[in-house]
Amino acid sequence: MTTSTLQMDACSSCRCSGGSMGCSGRGCGVSCSNPVYIEGRCCPVCPENSCEHADGFILVGENYKVDNCMTCTCPAAGAEPACFTPGCYLPPECDSPAQIAGQCCPVCEAPVGCPYNGMVIPLNNSFKPDACTKCTCYEADEPPVCLPVFCPSLACPNKINIAGECCPICPNM
Repeated sequence: MTTSTLQMDACSSCRCSGGSMGCSGRGCGVSCSNPVYIEGRCCPVCPENSCEHADGFILVGENYKVDNCMTCTCPAAGAEPACFTPGCYLPPECDSPAQIAGQCCPVCEAPVGCPYNGMVIPLNNSFKPDACTKCTCYEADEPPVCLPVFCPSLACPNKINIAGECCPICPNM
């Protein structure tokens, strides 16, 4: 008997088994005054359950990677974000260490990839230098292809920025 599962969207999946199909959805249990729906997430998020950061709201329990080395998290609603930078305990033992895009500590052996601002983006990988740009390495030793993220025009007066997301979001959408 063959069983297969199909993810319909972020909230529901269907399972086929023995000629019959059953679908199920995921309950959210989220209750807040200004729910915000983020594309690709099943459940809305609540800005009041977050920490305010210069780059936007960080949701409780989630990490926001500020740059290659610094990560911030929200320990509790309304608290200051807790930010940390992992230490590179020992410098690499080589003459010309390489910085891999998206990683904090340099390495001795750079992967095959594309040069980008003093770093290397590994071949067939992507790197987001900021929330609104995605650079992908398609051909070794060539510049990566960097494309902007386009945001839809929003008509709401109270847009919300989520840290790490390019486009602002309207609450109650």
